[in-house]
Amino acid sequence: MSIPNSLPRIAAALAALIVACAIASGALVLPGVEILTTVLAKSAAFALGMIGISASANGAIIDAGSFSAFVATQCTAMDIVLVFSAGVLIFPVPLKARVWALALGIPAIIALNFVRIISLMLIGITSPEHFDLLHLTVSQISMVVSALTIWLFWVRRVYFGSWNDEALSAH
Repeated sequence: MSIPNSLPRIAAALAALIVACAIASGALVLPGVEILTTVLAKSAAFALGMIGISASANGAIIDAGSFSAFVATQCTAMDIVLVFSAGVLIFPVPLKARVWALALGIPAIIALNFVRIISLMLIGITSPEHFDLLHLTVSQISMVVSALTIWLFWVRRVYFGSWNDEALSAH
């Protein structure tokens, strides 16, 4: 692996990390994020209804009667997806391995985030006194650990799986 060939990957990964930090801090709101938060809220209300909990969504607000929550930009997992993507982009493996990681990892992170939103709504409905702790600490850490775990499984697969010969010759 030569440094000039790595520069575009390093630049893309660095840009993804900078954007992720800006999103996580609330300093950056990407265009169209309101649509995403609204879709998440409506989908969460629908999923809650599927398990027998009366809920509705008005914009990015999920209302379940005794408990309501606002789906903020930081609740979209865009920052986690960008950090995961940066880890995939920076890793010295063939393009095919990176494409597979992004194609499978990003939907997995988005699905886990949706489960997180539903779980937090259930906690807010049943134990609102625990919501803040679980929302601001436990669920945030669990998303980071989940993305890291997905990335580590991918790295293991690249080095010990079907891409092993290509991966080892890539650097």
